[in-house]
Amino acid sequence: MNYPRVVLAALGAMVAYFSLGALFFTRPSMRSAFVKYSTVYRSQEEMKTVMPIGMVGIVIGLIYRSVAP
Repeated sequence: MNYPRVVLAALGAMVAYFSLGALFFTRPSMRSAFVKYSTVYRSQEEMKTVMPIGMVGIVIGLIYRSVAP
């Protein structure tokens, strides 16, 4: 198995994941839902503190999924 290729594919998948997420979740209809239920969703300031941990978790999950049988 070519591990550098797997890691590169996982990073590409992460970029696609975040690009599509930014495209869909910044639409005005979605933004209004986040504002409407502000007690359920974290604010942007709170998300910035946990985003690096989430990104590492996503990469690990993508790599695990690509090498798991």
